[in-house]
Amino acid sequence: DRLSETYEYKSKKMKFTTKAIFLFLASTSVVSAMEPCLELESLDFLDCEPDTIFKTINSAFKGVKKSCDHKSARKEAMLLANMPTLTQAKYALRNYCLGTEPCLQEWEDFEVEECTFDTVLNGFKDLLPGSCGHDEAKELEILFGARDLKDTRRMVRKMCGDAWEESIDSVPFTEVDSRFTNEFMDEYVDGDTFLNNETGSFQDTEEGENIDEFRNDEATYSMLEEFPALENCEFNSIMCCFGRDRQPDDNNGNCATPLDENCVDADPADNSNLCYTDFDGATFPGAAEGDIHCHGLAWADDENESSAKLKFNNFFYVSLYDHMYTRGYVENMIDSDNVPMCGCIEDMPPVSRADCTETAVNAIFDIVWGGYHPEAQLRNEGDIEFNYNECQGINPSTQEAANNDLASHVHRLQQEGRIKASTERQIFKTLVGYAEPGNNDNEEACARAYKRETGLEYPEAE
Repeated sequence: DRLSETYEYKSKKMKFTTKAIFLFLASTSVVSAMEPCLELESLDFLDCEPDTIFKTINSAFKGVKKSCDHKSARKEAMLLANMPTLTQAKYALRNYCLGTEPCLQEWEDFEVEECTFDTVLNGFKDLLPGSCGHDEAKELEILFGARDLKDTRRMVRKMCGDAWEESIDSVPFTEVDSRFTNEFMDEYVDGDTFLNNETGSFQDTEEGENIDEFRNDEATYSMLEEFPALENCEFNSIMCCFGRDRQPDDNNGNCATPLDENCVDADPADNSNLCYTDFDGATFPGAAEGDIHCHGLAWADDENESSAKLKFNNFFYVSLYDHMYTRGYVENMIDSDNVPMCGCIEDMPPVSRADCTETAVNAIFDIVWGGYHPEAQLRNEGDIEFNYNECQGINPSTQEAANNDLASHVHRLQQEGRIKASTERQIFKTLVGYAEPGNNDNEEACARAYKRETGLEYPEAE
């Protein structure tokens, strides 16, 4: 009959079996050493609503409670469904009631390079036999005992998040330097602290040696934690725009020795153009703001993609290591408390463009059967390595490769479905020269953005 009908598909030692969900659950029962006291097939469900199912189990359980090893209808439902929570048990039993059966009873572990909902979903798509009567999203819903697609996404997100947390240590910025507390980092990105205010080389200083050591050690295998000033970025991007070079003899910027003569308000290498500040409407035609250097990073919507998991590692590399320690770039691009040195992209004033960096991670996750449902495990935990590279992008105008450009990198993320188109549009309100990645000055883009924002004509440079 239907409940015992079985289909088998074998490939590369993988076995896929479609059975009644009762037989599937019973064959993998690991919720507890206990056995259910009720026979699932003997229960008469009035309908397949999860709460109705539990009421039926609760009523039937009263008749066997005295002779049962456990005394809880909740536990009985979990044992019957082989699920770790009552909620999951209800929805697994709903699927049984509806005759919705899993097509996969077991599988050979498969790997994904990024543990996200999309990669896991694609993995199951490849595993489903042609005889399966539903798609991979429904299969995941059944295997997780989820109520719907939204709930399935939540469970996969938790599965991938657990794999990261169990394998990769999270560390605060005080691990870089004991002085880098949350309060200190908030002040640093505002353009303050001794890191920004002093002049001279970071070589042979305590903070310089700490930053260099962290870059070459823990920054390659541990996750840096967030700090308040940058923890709630709405549009998946952080940008720094530096206005001063404090360090001589590094072949970057124009700071030189002797410092009191050749490094007084020295300039970084110019790679962008400040258009205007929207809090007061001040404009900066031509080079009114002086030489500035902007550099940023962006990350995917899925919180378990490495670009999102490691966004504060990337921020450390961009700000503290690559620009401050290596090049000596510090301070806000203009003298204003309303313009931070580094900020969420929505908190930065409009500029023509910015360079960018992306993380490169060699993580490999195995998706395995964990007893209750699929689980993710980081396979190469001992060999994990994080690197930091010039970002890869796609020119929004030509659709050709455009690297080391934040707007083009954001466009690539959007084209690959990793961020929403609405997020890209919001980021382009700050990176107003997005259509011309190689145009550092781009006064025309500044003028268009200013007129669109204010209705006024942008002044010409004097």
